[in-house]
Amino acid sequence: MVSRVPPDSSTLDFLQDGGEMGVLIRAHDWARTPLGAPRGWPQSLKTIVRLLLTTRHPMVVWWGPELIQIYNDAYSLSIGPERHPSTLGQRAKDCWAETWPVIGPQIEQVMSGGPGTWHENQLAPITRNGHLEEVYWTYSFSPIHDEAARNAVGGVLVVCSETTEIVLAQKRRTEEAERWWRIFEQAPSFIGIMRGPEHVHEFVNASHRRLFNSQSWLGRPVREAFPEIADQGFFELLDQVYETGERLVFAATPVRYHRAPDAPEETRYLDFVYAPIIEDGQVTGIFCEGFDVTEAICATKALRDSEEQLRLASEAAEVGFWDLDVPSDTLFLSPRIRKMFGLPQDTPLTPRDVAACIHPGDVDRVSAAFAAALDPKSCALYDVEFRTIGREDRVVRWVAMKGRGIFEPDGRCVRVVGAALDITSRKTTEAHLRLMVNELNHRVKNSLAIVQAIAAQTLRGDAVPDEVREAFTDRLLALSKAHDVLTDERWVGASLHDLARQAAEPYETDGAGRFVIEGPPVNLNPKSAIAVALAFHELATNAAKYGALSTPEGKVSIRWSTRTDAEGTHLHLTWQETGGPQVSAPTTTGFGARLLTKGLAAELRGAVDLAYPPSGVTCTIDALVTDRPVAA
Repeated sequence: MVSRVPPDSSTLDFLQDGGEMGVLIRAHDWARTPLGAPRGWPQSLKTIVRLLLTTRHPMVVWWGPELIQIYNDAYSLSIGPERHPSTLGQRAKDCWAETWPVIGPQIEQVMSGGPGTWHENQLAPITRNGHLEEVYWTYSFSPIHDEAARNAVGGVLVVCSETTEIVLAQKRRTEEAERWWRIFEQAPSFIGIMRGPEHVHEFVNASHRRLFNSQSWLGRPVREAFPEIADQGFFELLDQVYETGERLVFAATPVRYHRAPDAPEETRYLDFVYAPIIEDGQVTGIFCEGFDVTEAICATKALRDSEEQLRLASEAAEVGFWDLDVPSDTLFLSPRIRKMFGLPQDTPLTPRDVAACIHPGDVDRVSAAFAAALDPKSCALYDVEFRTIGREDRVVRWVAMKGRGIFEPDGRCVRVVGAALDITSRKTTEAHLRLMVNELNHRVKNSLAIVQAIAAQTLRGDAVPDEVREAFTDRLLALSKAHDVLTDERWVGASLHDLARQAAEPYETDGAGRFVIEGPPVNLNPKSAIAVALAFHELATNAAKYGALSTPEGKVSIRWSTRTDAEGTHLHLTWQETGGPQVSAPTTTGFGARLLTKGLAAELRGAVDLAYPPSGVTCTIDALVTDRPVAA
């Protein structure tokens, strides 16, 4: 509890009232301070203290050489529990040590007889609520007259208001505004901000300056800064937006002007908007933003100028033409393409109408191809074949469609143009050919099986040696396997790797790795593939009987390389046996040797050499496997 000093109406009336601080001031033992008992205070101090206790504005008095502190309730709210109420009657310098470098010189000015001071939103950090805070004040230091004091100044009256929240809010608004200015400055679109009914330019960004050479426009009304557009209606439209508060949007609008005084007049096509800036319910300015689309417009015009020629050419080639304007989602389809999708000829269409006609099994593939065509990172050619289901006739057709995106400098795809061809007939023919090839493969396999059965019956009995019967049967089997490889590749050729692995397969059952197969990818035509497969079979059979594959330690390497010259691609292949029994050249030439040196050489248009060094049989093949096309 704070005790109340009994009032002395004759001498202590000036200490009455004042709320909590009035009670504290009256209870304080002032006799122990340099000020002494209140009865002896100078009249000017009594007057100021009376004013301090009766006002609701934050005030503090620092009195005498020691600047003893007296303050009111309103002031106590800002100084925190570290100073209230303990700093009542204390020296100002002790109370405000952390902020004394700021206020000390100002106080000294006043106490020295100088003029009072005024400080608005002054940063004066103080410790309160346990930590040093960034605190802002608006305050005045006023001298209190006292004839008996040095320089006739008895103390300092401080009238103050804490403005921390106001200052910090303003700083946040300023920082936010500066952030937006930076964003606007770097924006790819041109941006201009105009204020007032005269449309005075407050801001233009880098894109605006490049497009209009507008670096000198700031602070100038639009009619003065850009007089060249006076007869094009833009001034009147700006006035309309300012008066009505309704924004205006312009697309591909021509603007004629000189970029520099001595430059020729040019026409640029602009997409832009005039938007009102509304503050407190009133229009205070206009925000203008847009893009220069001149290049895109010119490209579109050039394309449309040639559209008639393209239409005639496409009709002659039975090719349909399509054109998609991406920003407006507007689609043009020639009559031929409408027919491909089973769509009506006289009805406006959207991309969704076309997408709905794509066969469900092809939708994902078509969508992925179209997305890649619109992606500025890839700018891929839209090139896809897919099925359509006619919306009106429900007929399934095959369509080959190609297109190319047109991109703005900022990466936006603004247009996609392309062509389409009905390939239903081609797809039907391809399906028929596949059916015929499959039937032919089936018949070849059956024919080989029949030949094998006839051979088995014909070669029965003791008149034909088992060795001859087995050799014939094995050769038929090798021929059948070669046909299997060609069938897997749809008779467009066979991989040399596949043929070599097929020859090695019967001898690799124990996982001993008896074959080494190395070489670059080589694709042999069907005729050469069958010849090579039979050659591998003959070499492997001979190696199993007499050569490297007749012993557990024997190995075979099949290695090849290629080279390309004016004739085409040449193959150099070596079959090398090692680790088998010592061999020597045969005294007679058997069927297998003749097949290799004569038949294989003829089929491959090359040379085949068989050698019999003691270390193992070596077969070397040099052949032309692909021709180089002759220049026209």
